[in-house]
Amino acid sequence: MDALEKFERILDVEEIARKNFSEKNLKAAPSNEEMFRLLDILTNAMLAHVKALKKRVAELEARPVLRYVGTWDRVRNYEPGEICTDGGSAWICQQETNSRPGTTDRWQLMVKRGRDGDKPDGAKR
Repeated sequence: MDALEKFERILDVEEIARKNFSEKNLKAAPSNEEMFRLLDILTNAMLAHVKALKKRVAELEARPVLRYVGTWDRVRNYEPGEICTDGGSAWICQQETNSRPGTTDRWQLMVKRGRDGDKPDGAKR
């Protein structure tokens, strides 16, 4: 069940009414007090869900944006989330640095260099 389906279930008025009101109350026209009670239940359910969604959005927005910045350059400062290539491998910066990828824990290997493929004519490189 995805988040939208959970949200729709939380706001299922009929289900909430069945859980919170007797069968007799459900068959009769609801009083103002019952309507306000139902409104309060729905509002609290919705607010709890919105709070959880806001927390999740904040967590996602706190993550660094991944961005390829080309081959490693010794004069450049790298920020978390930046990706560069060096020696045929791709590296992602974990902490601000100007060090070479693979020499400190500020970089994480993302894609390791593989073997060279065959030339178009089938000859080995």
